[in-house]
Formats: sequence, structure tokens, C-alpha cells
Amino acid sequence: MIPILFKIPILGFPIYSFGLMMATAFLLSSYILRKLFKASNFKEEVAEKIVFTAAIAGLLGAKLYYLFFEAFDQLLRHPIDMLFSGAGLTWYGGFILAAISIVYLLRKNNIPVWKGVDIVSIPLALGYGIGRIGCHLSGDGDYGLPWDGPWATNYSKGVVPPSHAFADTEIAKNYPGGVVPDNTLCHPTPMYEALLSVLIFVALWQLWKRKPKDGTIFYLYLILGGLERFAIEFMRLNPRLALGLSGAQWISILFISVGAFGLFRLYRVAEKD
Repeated sequence: MIPILFKIPILGFPIYSFGLMMATAFLLSSYILRKLFKASNFKEEVAEKIVFTAAIAGLLGAKLYYLFFEAFDQLLRHPIDMLFSGAGLTWYGGFILAAISIVYLLRKNNIPVWKGVDIVSIPLALGYGIGRIGCHLSGDGDYGLPWDGPWATNYSKGVVPPSHAFADTEIAKNYPGGVVPDNTLCHPTPMYEALLSVLIFVALWQLWKRKPKDGTIFYLYLILGGLERFAIEFMRLNPRLALGLSGAQWISILFISVGAFGLFRLYRVAEKD
């Protein structure tokens, strides 16, 4: 893992791998969204506003969801450390807050909401994947369960090494002294998500070229993104809420259901017409 890529000569400012990948995700998503807006005869400058606002809202929402729904006990014990820690971002919290801000900006700029969210969904999938590469490089605790497979990864040099990530869990009880060694190999789940997100991006892009009914791409994104996260959660350690499923998996089920119902209603209505 490489949390700090290098330091700027003379000044000594560190360049963090997570920050660099987030910046890359922001710039590339902005570039793609501008191109898609231009092809759709929408104002390109609105695309930049959407990406910037969604990035800020997404990070804020991701942090708040993590603190209040996944690490509330730690927040109560170490409020300052948890609030200002670079680790601990939950995607769905970011998605919800970002979605609200995107819809607001689309309405404010007189862009049809369904057509707009369809377009935004395409670079959103890619941006998420690039961000996950940042999680992998920084080793911020988003990685998966201990595993000794062929591509298992050592996160001992990460921001959140295994001894901390698995502290006070059932997994830790299986190790001497109740501490998971930092050199324990784990599933590189952020890279799984990065790869799957790129495939989702390509699929949505190709679908957009076929000019489907407004709303189709967004609903399909909910289904594919939900399936991806639902599957990955089985390889990660997150609090289980009910029936052995994590909060992220229940939200995934909600997203998949909304997407499936939306597509069914969209094309069922089209057939009746």
C-alpha cells in the first residue's frame, strides 16, 4: 500500500494516493459529463457544477453515513479522531446526498430530470471505480476479509491496517491475543469494485448511444450498482442488521428493487401506449 505517494520537494507537502485518485475521478468525470452534455445540447458549464457539487455532497454524505450507521460507538468514544479521520466513507450515504444535489441543479438549470440523471449515471459509475482504487492504495479499511487466495493483498502499510480494521470482532478472536496481524492477507475488494464499476460504465455508455427511453440508464445503474455492492459485501466486514445482511446490502436491495420496478413500469407503459 502507498498512502503517501511522494512529498513535494522543498515544501514537503505530502501527495496522498487517495486524494490523487479522488482528483482524477473528479477531473475525468467532469470531462466525460461535459462531452455528454454537449452531445445532448445542454450547457457544458452545468456539468462542472454538477460534478463539483456532487463530489462535495458525496463525501459529506459518505462520512455522515459511516459515522452514524457503521461506527457510532467509535464516534462516541473518539469524536474528534473519527470526525477528522480520512478513513471511513460509505458510498450509499454519499450517493443519497449527491443525488439530491444533482436533481436540484438539473431543475435549477431547466434540464429534464430523467434525461439528466441518465447522463450523470454514466461518469458516476466510472468515478466510483477510480475512487475505489484510491481506497485500495491507501488501505483505508475498505478491504475485505482475511483470505489466502492467489491475489490476496497485504494491507499492513495502509492507513487502517488489519489489526485495527478487525479489532474487537469475531474474526479477531481466531488469532492469538485477539489481534489480527497487520501482515494478514485480505480480499482486495476495492479493486473488485473498481473493475466492476468500469464494466458498468462501459455498459451504460453503450446503452446511451442507442438512445433509450429517459430513465432507462438511471434505473439500470441502480440495478447493476446494487448487485455489485450486494455481492462485494459478503467479502467485507460490516455490521449486520437483519437476516445476516449489512446495512449496505439492504440499501442495495432497495436500489435493485427501485431499478427493476422503474424499468418494468417504464416499458410496460410504453407497450400499452
